[in-house]
Amino acid sequence: MTKFLKQYLESEYCSSLMFLSVVFYVFFKDSVQLIGDIFQTIMIVGGLIAIYLYKDFFLRNIVFLLIFIGALVQTVSWFMSTISIPELAQTYPNIKPFSYLLVFLVIAFWLKGSAKRSLFVLLS
Repeated sequence: MTKFLKQYLESEYCSSLMFLSVVFYVFFKDSVQLIGDIFQTIMIVGGLIAIYLYKDFFLRNIVFLLIFIGALVQTVSWFMSTISIPELAQTYPNIKPFSYLLVFLVIAFWLKGSAKRSLFVLLS
């Protein structure tokens, strides 16, 4: 199963499909948020599958280790605030700002370092 998924992710069809998802996400995120969220979900699911299949690459990459450390620091900070100032602490950690960073990394993964793709997304 993983061999099939890896072969599919490396295909030109999947690369084009995910690139179109990135473009439509950027295009619709502010104008029609519901449609933008659909394409964001497609990107995130594809990105999570890619991270699972290429976990050796991602574990060796320092950026992803820093993301893990950032999530850990944010969670510990929230936990300490529930202990020290429980009346001001939120009921759960706010991961929304942190999740925007993850969306950015998924977009960067699917752009695959192509200057043409990056320019196209920037102009859309």
